[in-house]
Amino acid sequence: MNRIAVRSSACRLALLVAGLLMWCPTGSEAGDSVEDKALCTRIWGEYLEAVRGLQPEKVAAWFTKDAVLIYPDIVELSGREAIRAHFVKVFPDVKIFELTFRLDRFEVVGSHAYTFATVNEVVQEGSAPQARLHARCAVAWQQQPDKSWQIAYFIVNYAKV
Repeated sequence: MNRIAVRSSACRLALLVAGLLMWCPTGSEAGDSVEDKALCTRIWGEYLEAVRGLQPEKVAAWFTKDAVLIYPDIVELSGREAIRAHFVKVFPDVKIFELTFRLDRFEVVGSHAYTFATVNEVVQEGSAPQARLHARCAVAWQQQPDKSWQIAYFIVNYAKV
């Protein structure tokens, strides 16, 4: 992918995130925040349990067929198969010792949930020493016809601490 396409894609995503941050439904648009928080906490927890298992197929199943995954320092991954292939390549060299999250902001409107979460983990990649990672994530979830939830957009920025 050339630099113009990457920048264009990054600009579209930056506008999406900015819009999500500014957006705040009012009145009848917003659901019950207690129920919404429980839902968002549950789906995040279940997703991270799949990640903890380091099984690429189970983690990729959490993404819609046309999902987008963006990490710093890698090209945007588009589509469940590209995301699965990334995990197939990365997971064999990773050990997860600790994995926790905090739901920072959330909003559920109809069949869409928008979450901002902080994820902390202690991992080891290959023979490298263990490292503590602190990640900030913006995730757009879509409810499926079977009432399950899948990730449509996942944007993460992280730092070793």
